Formats: sequence, C-alpha cells, structure tokens
Amino acid sequence: MTPFAIVGQGINSWNSVGVANAHVRIYNGTFSYDTTADGNGNYNFPTAYAGVYEIVAGKWLYQNNCMSNITINSTSMPPVIPLDSGI
Repeated sequence: MTPFAIVGQGINSWNSVGVANAHVRIYNGTFSYDTTADGNGNYNFPTAYAGVYEIVAGKWLYQNNCMSNITINSTSMPPVIPLDSGI
C-alpha cells in the first residue's frame, strides 16, 4: 500500500466557519489517526492508508460528530465535518 496525506476541515454547522482546535480521529480496525485542527478548522494526517473509516470530531462547547463507513483514498478525501454547538 502506498501512503498519502488526508486533509479535511471541521466547520461550525451554523455558519460554515472552521472550528479551530477541534479534535479529529479517523480509525478502522487496522489504522487510527488523531490530530487537532488548525485555527481555520483544517486538519492534516501526513501519512495514511486507503480504507473504510469511522470519523469522530469534536471540541468543548460542540457536540461530537460521528461518521461511519467513510471511504478514504488518495482521490477521495473525508467530507467536511459539521459540528453543532452545544454540550
């Protein structure tokens, strides 16, 4: 398998503004990747492998968003992750 970079963004579901410092985890039975989004809600996993993944994103004062059965490969990145405010 050839590794590639996974890039994406977590946004506020109300106004589509990036959620700074959101925690993002992408995982399946073989691989697990964790990171914190930058100030614009963008996240990056520099080395990852193709597969079907679960994605969990969240931040204090936001509800976690869990997405299942997301296919990720070098041509299909994860969708934008909307986060609803609330606790």
